[in-house]
Amino acid sequence: MAADLLRALVLERRVWLDEAYNTATKQMDPRNERRAPEVETRWVFISANRQIQLAVSVASYFRDSDKYVAFFEFPSVEYEYMGTADFGTDGYFARVIGERIATQIGNALARVQPREIVLLGMNDIEKGYLVARFPKKILFESESAAEVADHLRLDGTFTGDIHCRPSEAIRGLLKARREQKRIVYDERAESLPSTQFGHGRGLIAIEEDGDLHDLAAINLAQACGLDVVLLPPVTRDDLRSLPHDLRDWSKDHSHHAFQSWKRWVRLSMEGIDLSRYEFATFFTNGLPYGLFVRNSIPCSHVLKSLGSGLAILNAISQEHAPDQFGSALLFSPQVFQSEETSEIQKLLLGDGFRSKLLLGREATVKNIDSFGAYYPYDVFHICSHGGETEGYLTSQSFRDRNGDGHSAEYYEVVGFGPIEDGQVVVRSKLIYHKLDGHLWNSSALKSFPSYVFEDLMKAIKSDETDGVVRVPTRAPIAFSCHIQCHSSIHQGEFQQLSGFGNPVVFNNSCSSSRELAVSFISAGARCYIGTLWKIGNETASEAAVRFYKAVLAQRNLLEGFHKMVMAINDPKYRDVYLFWGFHFSELKRPADAEGLALFAALMFTWRLYFKKITTTQDAEVKRNLLPVLRFLRDQILFDLQQRGFPAPPEFDEGAG
Repeated sequence: MAADLLRALVLERRVWLDEAYNTATKQMDPRNERRAPEVETRWVFISANRQIQLAVSVASYFRDSDKYVAFFEFPSVEYEYMGTADFGTDGYFARVIGERIATQIGNALARVQPREIVLLGMNDIEKGYLVARFPKKILFESESAAEVADHLRLDGTFTGDIHCRPSEAIRGLLKARREQKRIVYDERAESLPSTQFGHGRGLIAIEEDGDLHDLAAINLAQACGLDVVLLPPVTRDDLRSLPHDLRDWSKDHSHHAFQSWKRWVRLSMEGIDLSRYEFATFFTNGLPYGLFVRNSIPCSHVLKSLGSGLAILNAISQEHAPDQFGSALLFSPQVFQSEETSEIQKLLLGDGFRSKLLLGREATVKNIDSFGAYYPYDVFHICSHGGETEGYLTSQSFRDRNGDGHSAEYYEVVGFGPIEDGQVVVRSKLIYHKLDGHLWNSSALKSFPSYVFEDLMKAIKSDETDGVVRVPTRAPIAFSCHIQCHSSIHQGEFQQLSGFGNPVVFNNSCSSSRELAVSFISAGARCYIGTLWKIGNETASEAAVRFYKAVLAQRNLLEGFHKMVMAINDPKYRDVYLFWGFHFSELKRPADAEGLALFAALMFTWRLYFKKITTTQDAEVKRNLLPVLRFLRDQILFDLQQRGFPAPPEFDEGAG
């Protein structure tokens, strides 16, 4: 009886969510800069990353749209889709990338339910990853902008032509939309301007890489009625020294390398008057613009390397969702004499949020893994030590499949934690440094055959120790950011957060806005707040409480963040925090006093994994899913007990 009642509650909840979502999207106020725009649901576009000119030509037809038109970039993949990527086979890492991007796009589109998916300039191998996930009847393939416009019945009338260089396709899109003209690619065309100033109350600033991520950001700016400026590109190699520069500068605020970065940002933004805007969003490969402009206005950042199109659509969808889980996850090993977790719990409780506390001995590696990934929550607050840590510098020699010898250097950071039955899991994070004397990701490695990297990974994964030398490091390792847990460390590596949700994550630990930001954002965080260098405990605690008070009073996350940083008086920590996310994101007040949304999400996630484990033929997948099912079962049982229900038979020990 209890099981039938709860199933009915879950079903009723899902129907209500669908109806409320449809009502909310119809009542959207278009081009309100402070609100998430409505999404165009008739069509979405997935383009091969090499087809930027084609994608821009198609996007130019949406010159009058006040909805966000979704464009996704799909990577170049040389190996066909196999369903599962088996380590040891050629193309393993390429297939993992292809499958992951296809899955992420599929998850994002599940919320939008588009009428048609247009594939632009993709080859048969790349299309295979998408055909396996989407009904073929809603896929339309094309390599011609005119053909796409004709098929979708888009308005093909223009007032003239814009001639632009193929390398300046993004600039051409800005000018073509403003002047209602068609794009014509011409290598001999004059260079185009990199700005589009109008009367927007907000600014979108984009590091100009000339790719699909730039296009997605421009579409967001148009849907919100914001001004656009293109900034000089910054590569990951350029940013390699930034963590050390920030660390050195934080000691006395006089480090010369930091001053060089500050000068570079000032020159890049020359002619831009930030004071005329209410907020700015920077699409970047990792440069903390908010720091360099001293957060003079509310500044948010979007990490381009993780896919601007995905980040934008997930953030917009989350804002349109009529309800949230109404829960928060608070994590602290309680290593500080005074901290903010109890005060934050009270604030959230007063707003209607239920808190799951992982404190003291409960703040384990296992718990942050399980609750962080599978438990439904809207807010994840972390209070702990963090930053770079020590490990090993490892040298390894190997031979590739042709018998040629190579040498690799990489750093290893090791973490461990008990799981169950007395077992301990050991996780090693590798940070690649050099291959045959060349810095990792340097231009010199681009000439190496892809099989060399495949064979390197196989050598690292093998149990052979010949040619392997490990030397303990005496200094913290760059990009080795961690979260201190009870008795060990967690390296912030998640495949998902909040049971496929898009939560707000405030990682109030030292130096938490670099690689940890990448990990959390790629796993689904729609807003991530971290620190750029070490921060004092008292300042961190006071700042976090201010943030939640401001957000719960006015709901907008960026506004709450700006009030927090403006209230920090200690000049050493004045701009230590960085906001990753969007200007329109809010933390809604829970509308569900009984916690049914939380229970429904637990049930849905459990059934999803139960279906997977009962249908997969892969023994390793079954083995890996069993702990997940047990965790979710325990949380459902706990929720039932809190409500006074007896456990349904299907949740008895041993049932699944």
